Amino acid sequence: MAKYKIDDVYMRLFHSVAATEPDFEPSSYMARTILQPTNRDKINFVYKDMEKHNLLPAAVEDAKSDALAQRHRENGHREYSLGRYFAALKSCNCSLALAQSEHLLVLAYADRSACLYRLGMYRQCVMDIDRVMQYNCPTELREKLIIRRNLARNLEKNMESYYEEVPNIRDSQKSPTIQCASSSVRIESNVELGTHIVATRDIEIGEVISVEEPFAAVVSNDRLLHCHECLELCYNMIPCENCTRAFFCSDYCKAKAHAYHVYECPILLSLESFGMNSNLIALKVALLAKKDYSFLHSFRFDKNDYYRSDSYKEIYCLKIPVRQGGIDDVFKKTVMGAVLWHLLKTNTNFCENQTIEDFCKELLLHQLEATSMNATKISEYSRNSICYGRNYFADGLYSFFSLFKHSCCNNVVRTFYGPTMVLRAINTIRRGEHCSINYGCHYATSEKSTRQTVLSKHYNLRCACVACKQDWKPDMVNFTITPEFMVLQAKLTNVDVDFAKRILRWLYAQLKLCERFEPRGRALTWKVLILQCLETLGLTMTDNKVSDIPILLFQRLAAADGAFKPSNYMRSFAALVSDLERVKFVYGDMKKFNAFPQTARDSKNDNTAAYHRERGNRHFCKGKYKRALEEYTRSVATAESQSAVALAYANRSACLSRLNMYSDCIIDIKRALANDYPPELKQKLIARREEAEMLQKSVSHHEEVPRISQQNPKIQCAGDSVSIAVSKEFGRHVVATRDINIGEEISVEKAFACVVTSDQLIHCHACAELCYNLIPCENCTQALFCSEDCKAKARDAYHKYECPLLLSVIKFGMLNSSLIALRVALLAREDYNNLEKFRFDIDDYRSDRYNEIHGLCTPRGRLSNHDSFYRAVMVSVLHNLLQTETSFFKDGATEDGFKEVMMHQLQLTLSNGVNIFEYAQDNNRYDRTHFGGGVYAFFSLFNHSCCPNVEGSFYGSTVVLRAINTIKKGQQFRQAMLKENFFFDCRCRACEEDWEPELVDFRVGDMEIFDVEKRLIAADVDFAKQILPRLIAELERCEQDEPEGKALTLKKMIGCCLITLGNRRKTRFASLETNLDRMNFIYADMEKRNLFPKLGTDSKDDSAAVKHRENGNKHFASGNHLRAMEDYTRSAAAAKSDTILALAYANRSTAFASNYSGERRMRLISRRNQAEKLVKPAESYHEEIPKIPDSQKNSLIQSASSCVRIESDEEFGRHVVATRTIEIGEVVSVERAFACVVRSDELVHCHNCLQLCYNLVPCESCTQALYCGEGCRDEARDSYHEYECPVLLAIAELEIKWILIALKVALLARGDYGRLNTFRFNKNEYYRSDRYKEIHNLTAPVRKVFDPRFFYKTVSAVVVFNLLKTKTNLFESVDMEDSFKEVFLFQLEVAAVNGLNIYEYVPASDSVCYEGSDFAGGIYSFSSLFNHSCCRNLHRISYGSTLVIRAINTIQKGQQCFINYGAHYDIAGKSSRQLTLATKFSFVCKCRACEEDWESHFMDFSQALGIPMCSLESINIQKSMSTADVNFAKKFLPRCISLLKKNERSEPWGKALTLKRMVFCCYETLGNKRRL
Repeated sequence: MAKYKIDDVYMRLFHSVAATEPDFEPSSYMARTILQPTNRDKINFVYKDMEKHNLLPAAVEDAKSDALAQRHRENGHREYSLGRYFAALKSCNCSLALAQSEHLLVLAYADRSACLYRLGMYRQCVMDIDRVMQYNCPTELREKLIIRRNLARNLEKNMESYYEEVPNIRDSQKSPTIQCASSSVRIESNVELGTHIVATRDIEIGEVISVEEPFAAVVSNDRLLHCHECLELCYNMIPCENCTRAFFCSDYCKAKAHAYHVYECPILLSLESFGMNSNLIALKVALLAKKDYSFLHSFRFDKNDYYRSDSYKEIYCLKIPVRQGGIDDVFKKTVMGAVLWHLLKTNTNFCENQTIEDFCKELLLHQLEATSMNATKISEYSRNSICYGRNYFADGLYSFFSLFKHSCCNNVVRTFYGPTMVLRAINTIRRGEHCSINYGCHYATSEKSTRQTVLSKHYNLRCACVACKQDWKPDMVNFTITPEFMVLQAKLTNVDVDFAKRILRWLYAQLKLCERFEPRGRALTWKVLILQCLETLGLTMTDNKVSDIPILLFQRLAAADGAFKPSNYMRSFAALVSDLERVKFVYGDMKKFNAFPQTARDSKNDNTAAYHRERGNRHFCKGKYKRALEEYTRSVATAESQSAVALAYANRSACLSRLNMYSDCIIDIKRALANDYPPELKQKLIARREEAEMLQKSVSHHEEVPRISQQNPKIQCAGDSVSIAVSKEFGRHVVATRDINIGEEISVEKAFACVVTSDQLIHCHACAELCYNLIPCENCTQALFCSEDCKAKARDAYHKYECPLLLSVIKFGMLNSSLIALRVALLAREDYNNLEKFRFDIDDYRSDRYNEIHGLCTPRGRLSNHDSFYRAVMVSVLHNLLQTETSFFKDGATEDGFKEVMMHQLQLTLSNGVNIFEYAQDNNRYDRTHFGGGVYAFFSLFNHSCCPNVEGSFYGSTVVLRAINTIKKGQQFRQAMLKENFFFDCRCRACEEDWEPELVDFRVGDMEIFDVEKRLIAADVDFAKQILPRLIAELERCEQDEPEGKALTLKKMIGCCLITLGNRRKTRFASLETNLDRMNFIYADMEKRNLFPKLGTDSKDDSAAVKHRENGNKHFASGNHLRAMEDYTRSAAAAKSDTILALAYANRSTAFASNYSGERRMRLISRRNQAEKLVKPAESYHEEIPKIPDSQKNSLIQSASSCVRIESDEEFGRHVVATRTIEIGEVVSVERAFACVVRSDELVHCHNCLQLCYNLVPCESCTQALYCGEGCRDEARDSYHEYECPVLLAIAELEIKWILIALKVALLARGDYGRLNTFRFNKNEYYRSDRYKEIHNLTAPVRKVFDPRFFYKTVSAVVVFNLLKTKTNLFESVDMEDSFKEVFLFQLEVAAVNGLNIYEYVPASDSVCYEGSDFAGGIYSFSSLFNHSCCRNLHRISYGSTLVIRAINTIQKGQQCFINYGAHYDIAGKSSRQLTLATKFSFVCKCRACEEDWESHFMDFSQALGIPMCSLESINIQKSMSTADVNFAKKFLPRCISLLKKNERSEPWGKALTLKRMVFCCYETLGNKRRL
């Protein structure tokens, strides 16, 4: 069953009501809702319709589960073994919440005590052990816990509070009229401002205005660490015994919460599942206010009354502002209120009587509206990355706080101490001045226009504060970068509580001196620091993140020297001239004061490897092969023993096999077997290898790297078309030595050094190549390589030194540029002593040596002193790591050389580092994805332009530069690629002339540019190769017009082509090769995002059956017996009980065998006796199906005559030709459908055999399937209906034409799933219509690379698969699932072109004549082999589900036999036919009718028969044919055939076409026909 989501309910309600009200309008319905006089009436109005249309949800069962508890406990063990004690503690909490038995509860408490002990929380550890001792604890565990408790008690210290003591307002200063406030404020009310707060005296900066507890609060985040009742931070909470969602810090809180939790307990999980978490606070208020229900109507706000924050009266009287959401917003809240009330009513005893119910409805809607505007997010100060930051973890409702008005330059700020809110003045507030808070739009963080838009949208408010009137701009820049500010912020960032206490008063004094100058000066800066101090004194959480290294150094320096002044220190640093001197200066102090962070040790661990392998197994079982591949690669990287590595390789090989990467799969299998792979599993692995060897093919993830044809003698990586030049204006740059054409390669350059910065699990650590079967470094877990060769080269060149450092560098949060700089510094170690000798030489420029890299320009002079200092700290840290963890300096590298090169490279990569990208898919289109960075010596010489004439694309880490404009001799090359922070003003032509982009639509040859872009977005390599020369030629003609015309659009397309030929990741839908991959890809995304639609569920319903029977009775009474019969059949289908079924049968008069009783039974017997007197032999609704005599049966084709055979060639594919002359009317084949489905008139056709039947019997389980008899019903159930039965109604809602027939084929074929790979077409084998092999070998439609229709079909197929998986027991194994996906999606494609409509002759609406009507569809293997012609020579006639094909022309021996695919020349012109065939079947018809462009020529049938018009014979013929007279058709048919034989050669002229029509009419009269 689809998940119930509140966001979907509104539209479902509209659709349901619209189905019953013809003139339904959603806006009118919503207006009717909100115009109800009271909240109670609004909810009643909506509730009635929701109940009527079954839109009210059942509660989601919140049950404890020992199995789930054990799973979380095992996760906790894994985290604990890895030293992640905080994560383990959270897993223990989850286990506690889910534990059902006392045994699991004891184990969870015991495990958590171990985590608390490791985290140094000894008091909490002892408490958990004491809790365990209250239960029947196992002896071994008890002894262990007693030891742990004794150790914890020895280490126990006074219980620490997680925040400072909450400030108090002294009794002498308390307000006489406001419970929570100081006497410095009072409540006022006027027309302009409404209810607001004003100062009764001057209020000083920092003075406490109020200390308020919430009336109600709920935890919205981190519920495992906060009490459900008091919101206190607590690491050893106790769970609710009945639900899994609530935790309490103590038994006291648990008992206190009982007043409301007893009602919310059964529905908390439901609200979370329905997406209604935000409504929890409104529900809690309504529950807490139960005692005040009888007083609601007497509640009035009076500013002179004593204002209490713990009274519901004040909450009820809060103003509900008008929101711009309007009626839509109120309506949605009404629906939410109805759902909340329904859950309370059906799952609790809260609503004791009608009065309570009415007040509950009234209050729920009132609070939903009030809390959306008045609820406040409660924050705590917690670690975020390397520092503390604000984290919102709960929502609370504070009545007094809600009275404060907004200002963009507020004079009051709030801080939280647990759930307690403290309001302080942040400006001096004069007597009579109104006190203001900020609603989230401060002038320091957003522009005036943005603030006004947000306030208007969310609060219906137009702010007129001084900051808005004068349009204040923040002025913080000049102060926040000073050393003094850095020291202050460093201490506050690290939550130095003592420092915050000491500095706060000084900050108040500083702010007071300059507050009148705001927004200029330092006022805003002091405010920021004051707020940080106040938050430091509020709620904080601790963790184990590494501190920011520069801040740590400043702290140590300040602690060692009381007179330390950061400004003096930074001036000393700035006075140093060289990079080496600066690094030595910082390194010396860091070493002296031990300011280096602790090294992170990297080690292999088989437990970690097993953990990742198990996660991979779970993903694999769910068909999430990409996720599984990543986990198996992590397992490979972390495995310590050979056996663990072997298991990871083997599992990854299975994943690669499913992803069709057979070559990679074979390599992984060899690696697994070469290691210590278990002997008992080897046979399975060998079998997988043999299968992969059969299927493997060579696959490259990008085109081969281009080569330069004419090498430049002076520049290693470039062609002879360029040279390096130097000038004062442009510095070093690149110019053309000759004219260069668009698309010509200029250079092919490998990176001097590159690093992978993302997607490390599929890119080589050394060469950055895309690779899905990487191998690990033997010593670290961070480096993975594409081959042993890459690994050996990396180890010798640099990795033996970076290996012990990588984890530390990552843990320290260093930038990606630091990794590139480190790689360069390690590669350049042999050049440390030659730095002074390096010179720039334009006659010998190489990309593979450090000389050229070192000579690139750096922005050192443009960097701030602070930036240079930060880089010096980074170099010092890396130097220390190399010195303590490696033999780098012992192997000959000089320390000074490293410091100088590393500092130089950290500055150089800022402007010369290049992002490496590849083409990867997102949302079924390819786009650039950056995955690495590199340094390129020659590439870095190209200057910038906003209208570049060079385009770069990557092949691995190799960059290829091509001309994107025609470049004349002597002209400078310019590129615009992926580099930032260049510190210059661009003066290119685009900037000087202020070009505006102009992208236009036009045609490239016979293609619209939009179609070109679609193909390129899908990364169609062959198309890119084909279209590129045409795009270049087009650009050459119009490039001079840029920026106008086509030039910019063409450049964009050419760039797409070039990128498509480079790095390209084949992981998304358009590039997936098999139906299984496509289904798995879509299924994984839909499951992850919960996108499966909520489709209908089928069930029998006696009330619906009775309704249909009553409708039938009305039609019967009015004489409309056909309509009555249909309603009685609907009643039989819907009936649940035997009695109701009997009544339906009786009314349809076929019910004698059913449970029919009493007086009615006698009437039924009498009716049967009368019918038996009138009965006559059963009448068939069509003629007997023609048969092919045994002597004429085909020896190779089950359903065909010997007059035809199957042929196959390149031009026509598989087709059918005549083995002898076939006469007009001769039967060519008689074929039963392999599978067929009824698409209309389901009430008179059998679901299994399609037979016309007026007394169908229903399926016992569903309402959708009706059968002509018990035999058909049993046959259908045994072969396929058992599985389609629960999902038929849901599938019908998808409205995909051929989806049911594809499903039926897939179900009928399940016995052949294991043989799919062996099915091959052989024209000399016996061709059978009753087996799946022939169906499987039919041709699917030709698809474009990017075909949205196929994507939609795949989504529909995934939805059906999910229905079958969740509602049936069809899938016994993963292999069964995979085979079904492959077959089902393939058949959905096949049916679109090979499925045939089945028709019957039915009375027209006037009931005087007959006309053809499609009522079903079927799949026929032999009939699908006939090719199309617009002047066919065969005609097909349906007899039930049997298809009879007859000749309609004389067909000579050897001539091909044709049917028509729905585009005949007598009903459509040539252009229309060709468009239809090309769109649906992807071919151009070249039949005689198309080649000669035939037109239809009809004549009156009398003239064709040679009889007078309007004669008696003519009238009788017309009457008999229009009424489908069978006897007449039998007699008349030979006459028509005889005349056609004489006239067929004159087609399309003369009588032929008219006579053919008459023959068709006769045949159709003899086929399926509904009795008049």
